[in-house]
Amino acid sequence: WRDKPLGEGENLLAGIEGDLFHIRSEFELKGADRIGFRIRSIPVTYDVGEKRLECQGCEAPLKPLGDKIRLEILVDRTSIEIFANDGRIYMPIGVIPPDEDRSLEIFALGGEVLVRSMEIYEMKSAWRR
Repeated sequence: WRDKPLGEGENLLAGIEGDLFHIRSEFELKGADRIGFRIRSIPVTYDVGEKRLECQGCEAPLKPLGDKIRLEILVDRTSIEIFANDGRIYMPIGVIPPDEDRSLEIFALGGEVLVRSMEIYEMKSAWRR
């Protein structure tokens, strides 16, 4: 995806499902209060006003690069690893997502954000042939 506006209640990723993902995204912070992903029911959220990245009770300050943030997220069966703004923030989260939820969602709350770019790859297990 390139240069896609995302408003409240919209999900560009509707219908995408899987277990293991590699997500690379860049957001232009236009008017939303919060933006992020819900990965198999687990929210990864950026609070625009507070300039804070949050996931599963962990949080880290994240200053935008100009008016943009970049998130790279690796989703495994027992963890979500978040790299923000080209590795300035690294947030490893140990989590076991629910088996029955394989959904992926992108969201904006309180306004619109511009998805400058987003690439999503479903990964394969290293243990299966």
